[in-house]
Amino acid sequence: MRNAKNAKVVELAIPRHAEKGRGPVPKGIEELKRMLNESPQDVDLRLALAREYQAAGMTAEALDEFALCLPAKPDDVDLLCDLAVCYLRQNGRAHTAVLTQQALARDPQHAFALLIDERIGLSAASEDAGAQVLVAGVEVEQKQSKARERVEAMLADSRRLSGEGNAEQASALLKRILTVYPGDQAAARELGLLNASQGNWREAFRWFTEVRRQAPGDWETRWRAAAAAWRMDELDRASALAREALSVNPEAVEAAELLAGVAFERSSFEEAEFWLRRLLTLDGGNGRARYRLAWIELRSGRFRETVEGLRGCAGDAECGGDALYHLGLALTALGEAEEAVGALTRAWEASPSDDAALALAQAALMAGDLDRAAEALAKLPGRDEDAARLWHALAAARLENGDAVAAKRAYGEAVRLDDRRAEGYFALQSLS
Repeated sequence: MRNAKNAKVVELAIPRHAEKGRGPVPKGIEELKRMLNESPQDVDLRLALAREYQAAGMTAEALDEFALCLPAKPDDVDLLCDLAVCYLRQNGRAHTAVLTQQALARDPQHAFALLIDERIGLSAASEDAGAQVLVAGVEVEQKQSKARERVEAMLADSRRLSGEGNAEQASALLKRILTVYPGDQAAARELGLLNASQGNWREAFRWFTEVRRQAPGDWETRWRAAAAAWRMDELDRASALAREALSVNPEAVEAAELLAGVAFERSSFEEAEFWLRRLLTLDGGNGRARYRLAWIELRSGRFRETVEGLRGCAGDAECGGDALYHLGLALTALGEAEEAVGALTRAWEASPSDDAALALAQAALMAGDLDRAAEALAKLPGRDEDAARLWHALAAARLENGDAVAAKRAYGEAVRLDDRRAEGYFALQSLS
């Protein structure tokens, strides 16, 4: 990893333009090339350009830029390692070995240098496969490779850096592993997870799909790629990848949940119902899935099924208030007014809203609980046509019960909320 000494800003020997107050080093090959045309002696810009080339797989260009930086930073172990990797990619093992040894001479425990050194040894061993090492006629057991151990140590270090909030350093460490072992699935997966945690969904998608190409049996990476596509609003791609994850693992709960979400996003409620039912067979305790399925049934007029489904998730911490509200609506539609009042009262207490107050007033009127209906309607002070309609109904019920004073008060509220209906005025005049 780059230490504080290596991270300091290089003072330019012959700058073409002053660099006072320059912001962070930009990203992107074209922008960096433009800035280097203005300040060709700026080593930081040149290093950034070299690493952009390296990330883009343009090894020859990266090698040229790193080599131009070396005279200004001859003791920079990170730079020596970057240059060594470029030679490694071009099969220049001799140059790689020299640069790696120079790096290890400056820092014998440098993880990146040790990893490259191990890789060179593995390459040599593969070329000499089957050869025996003899000392005085006796075969000597060759030292086992520690490459995987070193990779795992670097992976652990990247997780630690990420946990400490140093996402950029963690990402750089993972990319270094991939420069030495381009096909390392663990490093690519960690890069995907790191970018996802930062909300960099396009980068996360890139690394998850890289792992997906190499691991046909890895359903989780397919699901994570689908989730990244979902975040990028690429619903077709998200759906295809989630289906792929389910084909690999038919019990992938997360993939079924994502497919239900995609169907909801498209307002394809029949498809959403299919995936929600499949999800509930895999995870019967999923309260959110049960709630969403009940909502679809309510929308379809299947009130009895709605009631059964919502009773099972009314206590869920995430959707309990909404579940109680919709349970009250379904019970009202079934004519079970007293139970509807109970559910809607709890819904109002959990999450006060105009909709809950209106639904509670209607259910209370059906149940004949006129005081509860008036109490619910009093929670709606603004002008509202639906509230006015219910005040009219409450006034008529009060009159029917012989309570003219309360009826007059209810008609007054109805006129205040909606003065377009004449019956309220006539009722008030007749009661005056």
